[in-house]
Amino acid sequence: MENNVDFLDMKKKMLISKVLLVIGVVFAVLGYLSYKLAGFGLGIVFLLAGFGLAFVGGKFSSDFKNDFTDQVMIPTIQSIFPNSTFIVYLDDKRITEHFKKLGMIRRDSCERITNLLAVETGGHLLNEFSCEEYHEVPNPKGAVNNIYTYKGTEFRYDYATNIDGVVRILSSHKNKLSNSEKTFLPKECNFTPEKIETGNIELDESFEIFASSQHIGFFVLNSTVIEKIKLFREKYGDFGIAITGDELFISFDGVDRFIKLPDKVSQINEDAFKNAKDQIYDIVEMLNDIGYAISKHVEKENII
Repeated sequence: MENNVDFLDMKKKMLISKVLLVIGVVFAVLGYLSYKLAGFGLGIVFLLAGFGLAFVGGKFSSDFKNDFTDQVMIPTIQSIFPNSTFIVYLDDKRITEHFKKLGMIRRDSCERITNLLAVETGGHLLNEFSCEEYHEVPNPKGAVNNIYTYKGTEFRYDYATNIDGVVRILSSHKNKLSNSEKTFLPKECNFTPEKIETGNIELDESFEIFASSQHIGFFVLNSTVIEKIKLFREKYGDFGIAITGDELFISFDGVDRFIKLPDKVSQINEDAFKNAKDQIYDIVEMLNDIGYAISKHVEKENII
């Protein structure tokens, strides 16, 4: 990252944008109330002023995001992840194709992919990005609202486990109304039709486990894998993992879990992505442990 980055200017732009947007909203509300109570006149003035301030605030916010992305975000990420590429907005749905096949993303008609990091680490290729799935619904005013059905942060890590099948492990919560297990990812997947009950009460109450066969499911669920998935949940909350013969896929609940634009002035500094580096490498280490624990010399069949 270059030393001439003007962090003070970026902080000013973010602060100005936030202040103007707040004042703009206040003026717009006052204008609406004045219009309702007294009709045209002062109400229209307040409304116009509110919209104008909000517009200017949005311009400052846009300038800040562009400056931070170009001057800080991309150079910093490429410096802490050598031999990497980083794309803020990606218009290529091929990146989610295998995730959808494996039930690691809830499908919808519209898709938004952000903050794609592609890096080689320890001889393995890693992709990390955020994904939102949604559909558009017209509202009574003639505009369109986005209805989100899925928001997640995704990892794809190549590791030859050589298993002949697929295993999906999804963190779950008890649905109090139906007394069933609820997951943020779909339980149904053509590649994993078998539901696995391990007999481990703690494990069965915390995870829904599916496999292409009972045999491959129990083969993968060794003590190391069980320990690691518990640690995943303890550290990072709800997630799902799909283990194939060639790759490991993880979906974490919530977008921009590791890499994102700052939303607070205090986050604008040279260490903006230090935590992202530490967390991503921590996850890579756990994936390596899982892959190593289940790698066996068995006949391999690439089924996806």
